[in-house]
Amino acid sequence: MSSRKASTPSSQASHFSEEFKLLDKSSLLKFVAWSIYPFVLGKSINQFIEDQYRSGSKLLQEIILDIFQGRHDKGSAERAKSLLADIEWDVDDVDEDDFDASEGALKFLGATEMVIDFVLKGGRKNAVNSAIQFLEQIDYYMMNYDEEDMKYKNANIFLEEEFALQRHVLQDFKEAKSRDISIDYKRENIVQKISSLH
Repeated sequence: MSSRKASTPSSQASHFSEEFKLLDKSSLLKFVAWSIYPFVLGKSINQFIEDQYRSGSKLLQEIILDIFQGRHDKGSAERAKSLLADIEWDVDDVDEDDFDASEGALKFLGATEMVIDFVLKGGRKNAVNSAIQFLEQIDYYMMNYDEEDMKYKNANIFLEEEFALQRHVLQDFKEAKSRDISIDYKRENIVQKISSLH
């Protein structure tokens, strides 16, 4: 019998779809950037991006930090979107040992593109889908590894923790505490947790 828990990216998306209505655009962008930030700390993911496009991971990190700090407008978003289009690779050419990093890199890129689209065009769905991409990355390990595999076991715990943390931090934003929130707010031991999946 599966030990998989009820917390899933899709259930979080449903929750966010309602809760995001209660945030102004500035707070919403800040929360989404906070949700994406763990990708910035994933060493294997960022190394894979660097191997495909020099300084690609730095570019992604700068975009996320700028959005979090409110340094964004349509002009900068359009430039960022254009630059992101240059970061690509053929998934069929990825070595088996790099599958996990490639999947994480795709989700990091996807999350960044969607939050940029939210800056450019609005649409709460872009914000929701961007905010759940790190959950999707954790869920990837549960979908692709056997339940006895340590990566599955670590992911099962991590998904539940991240699921609850996102809801807790979103509540802080709703209570207008965003000015007291840093990009690594309540992310103690996040690097070790990410490393446990690799």
